[in-house]
Amino acid sequence: MKEVPPNTYVINVLWDAEAEVWVATSKDIKGLVLEAATMELLMSEIEDVVPDLLEDNHANHGPDLSICVQAHRSALIKAHA
Repeated sequence: MKEVPPNTYVINVLWDAEAEVWVATSKDIKGLVLEAATMELLMSEIEDVVPDLLEDNHANHGPDLSICVQAHRSALIKAHA
């Protein structure tokens, strides 16, 4: 995995197979817990919610926020017979 640039907020995303949703959390962004049916919808929610959470947490940052979304999804697939 690539090294995360300084001043970047890391967001971890996992696929919850039971609930059939992507789930986003972050050690860097207090209170971030989001879920969505698609990665595109989740990214949209992240873009909407993260600036507000950082403001609520009194985080110091410039006009633009750098995020690194690290996604993981495991699956069992059928092998050829």
